[in-house]
Amino acid sequence: ESAIIMSSNAPGFVHGSLSTNRPVDIGVGTVEGQWVWGELEQSDFFEPALADSTRYFTGIVLTYNPSFLPGLSLGGTRVFQQFVPEGGLPVEDYFLVFQGLFKESQVSDGQPDGTDARDQLISIFGRWVFPESGLEAYIEWARTDHAANLQDFVLEPEHSRGYTLGFQKLTSFTADRAFGVRGEMTQLESAATFQLRPRPTYYEHSAVAQGCTHKGQALGSWVGPGGNAQNLGFDWYDGWGRASFQFRRQVHDNDAFWEWAPENNASFDDHNVSLDFGVDGLLFLGDFDLTGGISFTHEINRYFYGPRVNNWNLQLGARWHPGPN
Repeated sequence: ESAIIMSSNAPGFVHGSLSTNRPVDIGVGTVEGQWVWGELEQSDFFEPALADSTRYFTGIVLTYNPSFLPGLSLGGTRVFQQFVPEGGLPVEDYFLVFQGLFKESQVSDGQPDGTDARDQLISIFGRWVFPESGLEAYIEWARTDHAANLQDFVLEPEHSRGYTLGFQKLTSFTADRAFGVRGEMTQLESAATFQLRPRPTYYEHSAVAQGCTHKGQALGSWVGPGGNAQNLGFDWYDGWGRASFQFRRQVHDNDAFWEWAPENNASFDDHNVSLDFGVDGLLFLGDFDLTGGISFTHEINRYFYGPRVNNWNLQLGARWHPGPN
């Protein structure tokens, strides 16, 4: 539900890509990949005077499926975004995804510490599926800041890291009846390294004011800058459809909280946290699929010092798929 680098949280954007059409056999397994170039737009509510709105995006994802470990997928993702300079992009910017992994590879007279005006995120991920037992487990581990060099990475690999861990288990009782349980946790709050070095917050950037967003929405996790979340869900599948229950705890922008708290005499119980409870279902009715759900959210300390607030959400939908004449 909460991919860190790229997800469905933001709307689509105009782009071109170079990709494999199907897994490519390399003898010890298969590989797949996609390389993307595109243009991002800022929100209609963003202040135009703060920055140029034309941003270039490029990213690559590669996945390896080893033949000797069935069900396992391993991969990596890297993305860049930046303002388009006057005169257009230099040729080398179309190949940013192959840039060195450490800042020391970018050192020059103009940038002696290797820091530039580009926003980069990188992640590695894995997924292992066990069909016989109905179990799936997955992880994505990401960084939103280059390490200075290998020693820096070895000493503080947790600097600017974020991660998502998840699983789901399905138990079948009959051919059309099963029970599933799923859980996921995402951690985007800064690690303790911010006490000794600048704090990089996910989807924000010092040089690119809009951050890693398209039309105001983060390209990655809905958990958002500096946030954390934990989800737990249960699903019942039957011949008539599906019924689900989900619980979610979301911590809003703890990075901002830790900056705000000392200056405002905040205490440990001033964190902005939401608790969500929801039920939803799917009903097969002839040529129609009917969907519906209701959820309740209780938010504590809105904007850190605000009140407790509640919200109800109701969703209803229908899909028609006529059968053959």
